[in-house]
Amino acid sequence: MKGIYEPPDMIKAIVEGRKTQTRRLHGLKEINRHPDEWHLPVKQADDEGRWWFSSLTYEQTIVVKPRFHVGEVVFRQEAWADYCPIWFGYWCGHGTKEGIIKDHRPVYKSDPEKEQERPINAKGDMSIPVKWKSPMMMPEWAARDHLRIKDVRAERLQEITPEDCIAEGIGRYTFARGCLSENPPDKRWKFIELWDSINKKQKWDLNPWTFRYVFEQVK
Repeated sequence: MKGIYEPPDMIKAIVEGRKTQTRRLHGLKEINRHPDEWHLPVKQADDEGRWWFSSLTYEQTIVVKPRFHVGEVVFRQEAWADYCPIWFGYWCGHGTKEGIIKDHRPVYKSDPEKEQERPINAKGDMSIPVKWKSPMMMPEWAARDHLRIKDVRAERLQEITPEDCIAEGIGRYTFARGCLSENPPDKRWKFIELWDSINKKQKWDLNPWTFRYVFEQVK
């Protein structure tokens, strides 16, 4: 099963059901070298879930298959640690010759710190720091959320609507940064800031092609 990563500030939005869309650049590197040179003659995938891009300059076609397809279930990746509260100060995976493992489960960095349990050593000390692991190294067994892909669409980034931004988990808008008006010039500004903070090489102004995934949580 494939994993999908979301930034820490988006995890809560997914858990609360406020985030049901995500946009990704997977498989579109070649297209996004010159995004303005490509278009979609047919704005839907073929029977195999592939998208056919045609060049506006040359007689060239590139076929791209999204990383995820409709109906697929994926697990959500996040920063985590393999937590083992134990007796006699023994860490999980370091042997139990003179200690007894009481429990074994992952903990998550995005949780409030007061909920992040710590291993307890023989002296009752809970100060041992948690060594967080990269989200990209999270296996499926450690995931606490699974998502089902409901829809996939190829589109330019700037095609996103204010309603789509809300579905991306951004939240409704009040006023723009540095602007006293409740009607900022572009109501998508929060999404734009988030996108640019994550995608350093394919920022908003470049208007790259993306795959828009619509998903739902799987209990």
